[in-house]
Amino acid sequence: MKRFDLHVHTHYSKCSNMKPRQILKTAVQKGLDGIAITDHDIFQGARAVAQLNRNKEFEVIRGMELSTNKCHLLALYLTEEIHTHDFLEALDEIERQDGIAVIAHPFSYIRGYLKADIRKIHKLICVEAYNGRAFPFENKKAEHYAFSYKFPKTAGSDAHFLQEIGRGMTVFEGELRMALEKRQTTVEGD
Repeated sequence: MKRFDLHVHTHYSKCSNMKPRQILKTAVQKGLDGIAITDHDIFQGARAVAQLNRNKEFEVIRGMELSTNKCHLLALYLTEEIHTHDFLEALDEIERQDGIAVIAHPFSYIRGYLKADIRKIHKLICVEAYNGRAFPFENKKAEHYAFSYKFPKTAGSDAHFLQEIGRGMTVFEGELRMALEKRQTTVEGD
């Protein structure tokens, strides 16, 4: 089984102090198999961490956390920065880059919650069913939502500090993209 933390911020996000090299070292020390760098509306951190990674057994996913008009949206497997704040335009851009869209902390009123009915959108959208910074009741509601409407589930720490890395993990076998498409991921958190 592989364990990925799919929501990590570097110092390029104004709310984090973590340097790329520190993130890599900490994630490997904690036994993770991969991380997604998802800085707020900026792509520099994802590029920096990916360029530093020399470990062929450890995957760094380039991503962003987009502040859209409907929710916070994690964009994974990006090749370039996304500039729009419109939810539907962001989904189109993620799809154009062959990325994966994840609704981040969908029921967290502090961090930004889901303000759209995504059940009617005909694209692969995942739901962050566990967020390391959300309250337990918010995570339970997110996991129930993903289960009820058959959305693929992800988890991430939403780490802004080194000790938070790995607090939320997406668990799967094989390749992440395939596991999400087949809805064969589980979530873990402390």
